[in-house]
Amino acid sequence: MNKHKSSFGQFLMSPWIIFLPCSLYIAIALGSLWRYQSTIPTPWAFDSITIVHAAIFLIAASLHYFLIYSVRHLISSLVNSRDNNLELAQQKTDILREEIRQHKAARSELQRLATHDPLTGARNRRHFRDTLASEIERFKRYRNNFSLLIIDLDNFQGVNDLYGHDCGDFVLQQFAQFTQQNLRQSDVFVRYGGQEFAIIATNTEFDSAKRFADKLCKSIETHGIHHQSTTIGITVSIGVGSPDSLTKLSAQSLVSATENALRKAKAQGKNCAIGASSLSLN
Repeated sequence: MNKHKSSFGQFLMSPWIIFLPCSLYIAIALGSLWRYQSTIPTPWAFDSITIVHAAIFLIAASLHYFLIYSVRHLISSLVNSRDNNLELAQQKTDILREEIRQHKAARSELQRLATHDPLTGARNRRHFRDTLASEIERFKRYRNNFSLLIIDLDNFQGVNDLYGHDCGDFVLQQFAQFTQQNLRQSDVFVRYGGQEFAIIATNTEFDSAKRFADKLCKSIETHGIHHQSTTIGITVSIGVGSPDSLTKLSAQSLVSATENALRKAKAQGKNCAIGASSLSLN
């Protein structure tokens, strides 16, 4: 149907719409003249008939041209109006799509900020509490073990004092990036507070978590952080805990046991990992 409408519109705008009817008028006029020429002998009558036919032709041709001109003008106006409306609709559609895209981006950023630390990109304390509670419930119901690591950057205040807080922020960012590269996708890496971080290692027994913590301490010790023209060496102390080492399991008891292990690592000279199971938790 649309194809036929398009063809008809093209025909109305083509020269044939004027040429064909005018040719028909001429053919009718010539036919009439030939007929009257054979039946009316007087020249005066022939001239009168010629004038009448010429007048009819001119009037018909004028009316036809005026009609076609009006139709063409109407079609042109409708086409221009349609094109303008389509362009306006497209502009509004583009604006609406851009607003929707910006809205989605803003909502996504708000959701990310609600669960992530803006400086390091690690998960934040709120996400840590929610994840830890979920893992404890899974452990109680299905006995799916997991481990908790709390990490503290040794002598970090000295970095801020010696190189400035901008350098300190850069060190935190680089440390977080390096640590995340050594984690599994299922592990949850958190900025616990200040220069402290935490890892919730899902489906991980205590012994495996302790070996990973020892390896992480050594890796960080040998991994220098380059800031401008300075290479900054850092070390970390790590406390390692797991729910199966506690007689009364709760989020607070597991965090307290792991923090005690971290303090023990600090007391033993830093740059080491201590497991909560090796401490008295009574």
